[in-house]
Amino acid sequence: ALVYLNKDSATNFLPKNFIDYFSASVENANDKNRLILRFNSPSVHYVSKNKKQLKVKVNWKYDPTSSYYEWAFYPTLWRDGDSHELVLNENLGRDIESIDLTYSASGEQSEEVFREIVLS
Repeated sequence: ALVYLNKDSATNFLPKNFIDYFSASVENANDKNRLILRFNSPSVHYVSKNKKQLKVKVNWKYDPTSSYYEWAFYPTLWRDGDSHELVLNENLGRDIESIDLTYSASGEQSEEVFREIVLS
């Protein structure tokens, strides 16, 4: 349960386009590529009440074969600077060109949110 010191405060639920709040980077550590998503929202904290399932497509430089992952985010408080890490358990020797993030609200394809992040 959330407790507020300010009785006039309101709960800000995580919007459907929450993937637009992420910045992405890739780190190589311990012989594994790690996709790091950092949540950026300096003025507002959000709460998610349902599990969010994110589909991740990794597009590799110089290789037409993409890799696919599913990433679950469980109900939590979302604050500025929070980071989430997904281990990309393959292809350490290849460089990532871009990442496609897709989120469908409650499995409804008609409400799908898509974002492509190009890494330099």
